[in-house]
Amino acid sequence: MLWCVLLGVSTLIQEATSRGPANEYIAYPRLLEERGTNGEKLLHIKDGLTLRLEKISSLGENFVFTERNGTDIFRRYINTKNLEEGLFEDRRQMAAVSLKETNEGVEIDGMVSPTLRIAPLLFMARSQDGSIPHKVSEIKAHADYNHDFILQPDALLKARALRNYYWSRRK
Repeated sequence: MLWCVLLGVSTLIQEATSRGPANEYIAYPRLLEERGTNGEKLLHIKDGLTLRLEKISSLGENFVFTERNGTDIFRRYINTKNLEEGLFEDRRQMAAVSLKETNEGVEIDGMVSPTLRIAPLLFMARSQDGSIPHKVSEIKAHADYNHDFILQPDALLKARALRNYYWSRRK
């Protein structure tokens, strides 16, 4: 009887504990080679996942980050030269990442495909060759995000009385 109770409790505990996302793994990305004068890089993340990265230069000269908190609007002007410095893309894989080369290795943060995200694990032990570990996790697209814009409350159309809108004077 005691054995059955222990088995039941251990099963409940095992089912109740967090197992984490099933589609998540640790990778040790490394730069294989640098090509050309325009900053192209070949980044190997794992077998079957290699990115051909090109510098992103699609931002304009002036970039304004606007943030809204209730009725307050905050605008931050950002120097795009500093912003673009570590940004790379792979158009075939639909990847966009920030890449930072340090003495310890390479730090990658961003999207390596439409469904895979990568982020450095700076406080985890390095590999034998000194590479920085990164968490690669699968993300799911939500059905609610079908558009890449959000309507603000003050941008919504106001109702108009049709009779006033289409009314014209008679002579």
